[in-house]
Amino acid sequence: GISWDTPIETLTLPAMLDRSVARNAERFALSFRDRRMTYRDLGHAADMFAAGLLNAGIGKDDAIGFYLPNSPHHVIGMFGATRTGARHLASMVKAG
Repeated sequence: GISWDTPIETLTLPAMLDRSVARNAERFALSFRDRRMTYRDLGHAADMFAAGLLNAGIGKDDAIGFYLPNSPHHVIGMFGATRTGARHLASMVKAG
């Protein structure tokens, strides 16, 4: 087993994604309905979302909210927001 005092590496969410992209670029990170996204694609989408937020003036310590149906967009938004240093709040829309 693992001892209670075993050191645990701490990483930020963006650093975890970067590590996953580096180690598992072509493996599937997300699967939703008939669409699959690799870690490389997820990293790229998060980067693009982060760039859009930064271009809109959203960055470190800002707060943003997502109101979306359950989809990969939640994951992309979470990673994109954390790349900018912004806080995010996600709320899912109930399917109809």
